[in-house]
Amino acid sequence: MVAFGIPEARIPIRTVREGVKDLERLGVNFHFRTKVVYDSPRELGDEWAEHFVSLERLLGEFDAILIATGGHGGREN
Repeated sequence: MVAFGIPEARIPIRTVREGVKDLERLGVNFHFRTKVVYDSPRELGDEWAEHFVSLERLLGEFDAILIATGGHGGREN
């Protein structure tokens, strides 16, 4: 969202990409197009998801989890 929702003049895309690379060097793993599910793995609208993972599995495997849900629909001004 930062890369596409904030004007280049305020936060240059180069800075965002460098920040992501820094996090990766620190050992952060990013999993894009992944849906975290509780009990129903497939629902209407899941065409965008390439991977599915259960919340229970994540809670059992990791000490910390950040779930970034992406942008929401635009608001009317």
